[in-house]
Amino acid sequence: TTNVQFNTNGSFNGSKNFTWDDSNARLSLGAATGFANLSVTGTTTPSRLFELVSNASSSLFAVNSSGLVSIGGTSTPQALLAIAATGTATGYPLLLISTTTAGNATSTAFIIDKNGKVGVGSTSPYGQLSVAGLLGAEQLTIGQAYGSSTFAGGVGTNGLDSSNGLTISGGAFRLNGSSFTSLLGTGLTNS
Repeated sequence: TTNVQFNTNGSFNGSKNFTWDDSNARLSLGAATGFANLSVTGTTTPSRLFELVSNASSSLFAVNSSGLVSIGGTSTPQALLAIAATGTATGYPLLLISTTTAGNATSTAFIIDKNGKVGVGSTSPYGQLSVAGLLGAEQLTIGQAYGSSTFAGGVGTNGLDSSNGLTISGGAFRLNGSSFTSLLGTGLTNS
């Protein structure tokens, strides 16, 4: 392992914290020994370990010495992965995961748009959570404390009994303009 030489006011210098390991082809910054092809070692306190910037005040990507990562936001991330639609990235989704078919066509599998709305199978979520396709859940509570909810395409259950059916509490179920407040036997009771 040898120190990388650099020019300091016309003379060459080296640093034990900027080294090249020729036998393993490893460049190390911040430590005398590299552990990968490119090793960057920071301090023990959260500080900027690695950062890409567009200018002195706009961080595009940052990793601190605790392993916290920031994309498009601050150089001091506050989560394991912090994504922000700030600076030059405004107007783009915060996160987009696509699938590709054999014909190289892509479709959106998951998106968090610039406003924080989540879409599954949708490119344009219209609610805080939009799911295009079937939704499976052990239990689903919709509209609690917000008034009413609308189901486009209808509601299906796997049997209407007390253990795995449709429960109506504190409101009514509307069907073709009629309100229903209870389920009796195999049918609905209109009240």
